[in-house]
Amino acid sequence: MSDPQSGDFFSAWSEWAASGEGTGSVSRRALEEAAQAHLAPADPPRGTTATKSVTIESDPAFRGEPVTLLPGERFAGLEVRERLGGGGMATVYRAWDPEQEVEVALKLLHRGLVSDTRHLKRFRREARVASRLRHPRIVSTHTYGELGGNAYLTMHVIEGPTLEQLVEQRGPLPPLEAARIVEQVARAIDAAHSQRVVHRDLKPSNVMLHPDDGPLVLDFGLAKHLHQDPTLTETGEILGTPSYLAPEQVSPKSDPVDHRIDIYGLGGILFFLLTGKPPHEGESAIEVLQAILHREPPRLRDVLPSLPAPLEILCAKALARDPRERFLTAADFAEDLARFQADTRVRARLPGRLQRALRHVRRHPVASGLLLALLSLLVSGAFAVRALADRVVRHERSERALELLTHAEAQARAGLHDEASQHYLYAMLEAKSAFLEAPEDEVLRAALARVKRARIVYAESRGNWALAEELRQNLAQLESGGLGDGPAAQPVGECTVSIEGLRAPGRVVFFTWDGGRQVEVAAADSASAQVTLPPGSYWATEFDAEGAPRASFLVVMDPGHRHVLRLEQEAAPPPGVF
Repeated sequence: MSDPQSGDFFSAWSEWAASGEGTGSVSRRALEEAAQAHLAPADPPRGTTATKSVTIESDPAFRGEPVTLLPGERFAGLEVRERLGGGGMATVYRAWDPEQEVEVALKLLHRGLVSDTRHLKRFRREARVASRLRHPRIVSTHTYGELGGNAYLTMHVIEGPTLEQLVEQRGPLPPLEAARIVEQVARAIDAAHSQRVVHRDLKPSNVMLHPDDGPLVLDFGLAKHLHQDPTLTETGEILGTPSYLAPEQVSPKSDPVDHRIDIYGLGGILFFLLTGKPPHEGESAIEVLQAILHREPPRLRDVLPSLPAPLEILCAKALARDPRERFLTAADFAEDLARFQADTRVRARLPGRLQRALRHVRRHPVASGLLLALLSLLVSGAFAVRALADRVVRHERSERALELLTHAEAQARAGLHDEASQHYLYAMLEAKSAFLEAPEDEVLRAALARVKRARIVYAESRGNWALAEELRQNLAQLESGGLGDGPAAQPVGECTVSIEGLRAPGRVVFFTWDGGRQVEVAAADSASAQVTLPPGSYWATEFDAEGAPRASFLVVMDPGHRHVLRLEQEAAPPPGVF
């Protein structure tokens, strides 16, 4: 490949990183020059200082000409009062809405980007996603429109600094204050995840600290809704601010990406609040990306020797390079931060020595293989040691599954059924993945059976008979010596469901799921508001005319019954779907 132009930066980065960072056909200097075409330094509000962090976008036409409005000028029925700030994509003004008699923040996409399908789509997504998220710590949008060749949205005016500005003004925060702020942000992000939205660009400058309301999460321009697109990245995309990106977001290996990139971002925010620095730094975007791919963040207690050990553990777990070693949910992170503030024992644990050694082997197979070959000449039983390490890892995962099961049972007793459903599923996934690696291990088989029995009891208590029956049949297979993962016998017969309150020209789509993967099985519209399906549990989503989801419902259908789905009220998500 020849030296890259700016538009080829991301394919060049992937080739350069995959080929050994300098051994391929792309030169380091050319790559740095290409990266500069994608740097969009923020234009901070007055009184603040720009930082070294940069935002990388996967489109060469990232910058555009800002829309300039003067105080007193009117736009879309609003009276402009002052410019608040801007960045690489948009400019924000304080404006007065005379109809609602309230101040709003008016955000306008830069000229030149309005005609760019990619950026306009992102701007529309920000408006749509933020308007539908419901949480007191998520800033929602009021309106969206396109007028005179301009695209704009309005939202609440938030008084107060961003977390980035707060640390610039005060310096690093005390541990308890930092933990309290990140706990509140984590609960907001968990609410977004429960509404099937992943932020993808969590960083200190996207959280504002209101003097009365506390931290508020902004800028869902990079967010994706899992109902509309379960794939969080596309080939060649690196989205977000490099210093706070998770390794799987920048890996040239197309590693799977899920909601745990936001947990990494939360860990990065905590690291910044405690140290005043991002977890990864460099003189250029390339150096930062290299650090993310190849190095762990600095140990917090090396930087802050007086930092309480539990908080270092929580931050390190959130910033684990392997997403499987992070917190399973943002709520888990928040709960442990709350325990730290209450001076009670946190639940998070870091990998032990054997686990770290095995992780090193997996990340560096060639170097580790040579080392093991050398050691095998000196020490007999090297393979036995590796097998023992694998066994320890599997048993740790199985124990983690039982911890999650205990957590789920406690939440169920407390009536927290949304959280309980998620943790029952996580316990199942942990126990199942450990068992399938070594089906001959009776300890792992017994742990998986215990989780299945508990989940059957819970499913029956919630009236989810189809799930309970499927689990019961899988349990029978497991106890008879099988893998417990074969196809379950399906109830016979058909069920009819009628939809009431379906608003034209919308439609309702019925999905079934397997381990979180949704499969469309039927659809209804206002002209034919009835479907016939086999008995079982289904996830029904109402979509508007533009294909955006309005609401989602769990529908459990028993053989021989007619069911009615009323669309007035959204239901809780089914077990295992989040």
